[in-house]
Amino acid sequence: MSKFSQEQHVSRGQTKTATLTLRVDPQIKSMLTAAAEADRRSLSNMLEVIVLEYCEQHGIASIKSLPRAKPPVAPRKKRVPA
Repeated sequence: MSKFSQEQHVSRGQTKTATLTLRVDPQIKSMLTAAAEADRRSLSNMLEVIVLEYCEQHGIASIKSLPRAKPPVAPRKKRVPA
């Protein structure tokens, strides 16, 4: 089991997730799948845990210290004179 606890992860209720599409060698995918199954995780969650652990080990900013993305601002409606 990973040393990352649930409180260290960003809750899905707090932020929307982003889509990431990538290509990897089939052997890498097999290894990721095996690791995910061993930890009873989805592929995406296993990848997230691996990235978080890597960043922690290499002194890269944690999720808590990253600035939050600002939501897009809707364009203002033009006022029509009455």
